[in-house]
Amino acid sequence: MPGTPGALWPGMVHEESGGDWAKSWLGSSLLLLSALLSGAVILLFSWLYEVSAPAHVVVLLWMLSVAPLTYVARRTALSLLFPTLLLAWAALFTFREVGFFAVMDRIFFLPAVLAAGGVLLFAFGGLHYTLPGLSSLARNFRLIGLKATLLAVLLVTTPALSRRSAEATSWTTLGSSAAVVWSFALLVAAAALLTLFNMRLAPKVERLTRAEGPISLALLAVILLYALIPLPAWVYSGLFSGVLFLVILAALLTGWARRDARLADIAGLGLLGLVLIRYYDWFWAPLGWASFSAGALVLTALLVTVLLLKRKDAH
Repeated sequence: MPGTPGALWPGMVHEESGGDWAKSWLGSSLLLLSALLSGAVILLFSWLYEVSAPAHVVVLLWMLSVAPLTYVARRTALSLLFPTLLLAWAALFTFREVGFFAVMDRIFFLPAVLAAGGVLLFAFGGLHYTLPGLSSLARNFRLIGLKATLLAVLLVTTPALSRRSAEATSWTTLGSSAAVVWSFALLVAAAALLTLFNMRLAPKVERLTRAEGPISLALLAVILLYALIPLPAWVYSGLFSGVLFLVILAALLTGWARRDARLADIAGLGLLGLVLIRYYDWFWAPLGWASFSAGALVLTALLVTVLLLKRKDAH
């Protein structure tokens, strides 16, 4: 059937097929447990032998220990843990020489790193579509990357983060600025290079859409602008809202066309978040509390109803 996962993602490992479901679930649980224990063992080893390893090094070792299991077993749980560790490592590596409170003092830098990491992971997942046997990994990597990007950009479109502090004129406010800037630039450059490579592959690989490349590059450009140059809040709010809408629209259309319910649901939640944030930003002050709440409920109900009806038609 065209709507079944096997038709969408050739080579995908089916973990819940027939009477093998219990064995598959048990196998996945044991593999996930072993992956989690590998991280615990690394931490325990560092503590017992008093190894003063930075947090990003510990996460990197954990990620490398999980990678072979992820690619050999190709189970859903592992294909979600591995990219999550990759995002955590990217953030910890970028701010490795900065104290926690210094980062929290300039909290708007964190969504920029998360968004760049999400784009990188999305592009990295796309490379896996070149090998049919890795299609299930590609999809999960890209979904995690899309979730991270949507969350980061949604945070930036909020009034609190779009109104950057006027005192934060550069990365020097973080201290150890050179390491932070070069790490962030390396992250953005890697995401851009992988995205450009995927754009060249798009005509030959069915699962890579032509729209994702330009949208990803535009998003990276806006992320760089936001991270390095303070501008009025309405500029960043408008830029990120526009790019985010394009990302959501592309994801929705792709999810509906391919009958990919998970992709459509993620994009739908992103659209709902964007609409509610903009509604709050525009109408919280003019409307009273009661009118604002009633309008938010009506708007949410209408949007959710439309998305659910469209999701039902896509099946």
